[in-house]
Amino acid sequence: MYKILLVDDEESLAGSLKDNLEIEGHEVMYASNLQSAKPLLDSFNPHLLLLDVNFSEGTGFQFYKEIKKTKPTLPVIFLSARTNELDVVLGLN
Repeated sequence: MYKILLVDDEESLAGSLKDNLEIEGHEVMYASNLQSAKPLLDSFNPHLLLLDVNFSEGTGFQFYKEIKKTKPTLPVIFLSARTNELDVVLGLN
């Protein structure tokens, strides 16, 4: 079982993803914005971060750069509908 922090502002998509991960036996915490995700990083201490790219208060890329300073080994999977080459490169960096 893994502890997964899911951060996505599309609640219907996130709810479906959360349900499926929980069916597989994982513990999932959900945050609908970057501000509410920050305290969960320390209190929940996830093994994996599932992070959307687009938020009204910033991007998932910017958020990940911030948290990488304090949690350098935390793996992240970016969730996005973006398909342009620059976004793919940013996500891989």
